[in-house]
Amino acid sequence: MLKTQQNIRNINALHSADFQLSGFNEKNRNVNLIVAAEEKKPYYFQIGAGYDTKRKAYGNIKAGDLNLLGLNKDLSGSSEYSQIGHREEVSLNEPRFIGTRISSTLNLFNETREDFNMDYGTRTYGVSLLFGRDFLDRIKTALSFRYDNRHQYQIDPGAAADIDDDRYDP
Repeated sequence: MLKTQQNIRNINALHSADFQLSGFNEKNRNVNLIVAAEEKKPYYFQIGAGYDTKRKAYGNIKAGDLNLLGLNKDLSGSSEYSQIGHREEVSLNEPRFIGTRISSTLNLFNETREDFNMDYGTRTYGVSLLFGRDFLDRIKTALSFRYDNRHQYQIDPGAAADIDDDRYDP
């Protein structure tokens, strides 16, 4: 039953399917169903652009593989550039961690931001690891670990020379 539910969830990954029955017209006790399935290409590419009050104009791009090396792992990379900075991210998702029903996602990221009306910028890089499980198709649980390193830097050293430099220490 669980195997069937998993296959039904992934039915949108099919490109085509050919069904053949043998033994049905002969009224045999055993009927064989032969299905020849062709999978869609697992690669995807997304691009977007927009405007909001926090980032002003921005653009983003994302590309990935939903079936990395035929191992049912999702690998993606994304990048976003805006008027306040940029963010790059690489993510690896394992839907059945060590053969269990727990999914895991590993995420590496790097970000540089210089918000409007601030005299400093922030560089951040880090990693996050998330474990999740669905119960009864309605309840989702997750456990997440995250490490990030943030470094503040002065945008214009001449404009704020009287401010203590200890403020920008890591």
